[in-house]
Amino acid sequence: MGLYQPISVIGSLCGTLVGGFLLDLWGFRPAVLFLTCGSAIGIPVALSLKDADRLSPKEPRIPSSINLKLIFGGFKMLGVGLGTTMNNLLLGSVLTSTLALYLLELVGEEGVNILGVTVGIATLSGFLVTTQRMSRIAAGSLLGLMSDILGRQRTVAILLTGGVASMSLLGLSYSISVVVLAVLLAFVSSTALGVVLATEASDLAAAKGEGREYVVSSYGNWVDLGSAMGPLIAYVLSIGITFRTIYLGASIILFAVAIFHHHTLQIGKD
Repeated sequence: MGLYQPISVIGSLCGTLVGGFLLDLWGFRPAVLFLTCGSAIGIPVALSLKDADRLSPKEPRIPSSINLKLIFGGFKMLGVGLGTTMNNLLLGSVLTSTLALYLLELVGEEGVNILGVTVGIATLSGFLVTTQRMSRIAAGSLLGLMSDILGRQRTVAILLTGGVASMSLLGLSYSISVVVLAVLLAFVSSTALGVVLATEASDLAAAKGEGREYVVSSYGNWVDLGSAMGPLIAYVLSIGITFRTIYLGASIILFAVAIFHHHTLQIGKD
């Protein structure tokens, strides 16, 4: 699993960056066909793999009673889960799915001039999304050090503050330089929050006796809920309001989540 994580991140990193560049260079259909041919290389590789020896499954341990507290992990887990969902929803999927269109509104179809070179919108947005993947590789050890020095709760507060600031800047600024820095801050904050909140969920599961497996599966559901709903919510809202308004609304929600998360850890008792 340690090898799998960086390899999979590198794959999505290269796909995002190369895909955006080819879109600006060749157009949509040739770029998709090229990436499709690249993906097809995996088919013979997959067929060449041998089936691993199957492990005999153990009998599942079913608790005597299942209730909402057992499934959702209690009040503390609600704070962690809500923070996780909003992180993946607002700083993750909403921003990622709307970034290219937002940049198109900001600078137009002509792209951005960087050091005398015109960079297309797809290339720029692909590069920015790539930084989100890259931060997953680099964030682990730095987050561990930061959390050890400042404490986990304070670290979450700082990262949520970074998320609030980044979405506010995206909603208010018209400078492409400020926007690029805000996007980078949002992606780094999102990745770091994912690490810290996952650790908090693991701690809550480890502290429980009965039902700890339900805490883990509940955390996975919180993650998927935020990631899945982001693009749908963003594009439905964009019918009636601008991306700037969506981002400003996201900053307000993240601020409320930061207060709620702090509140649940202070008074929540399993």
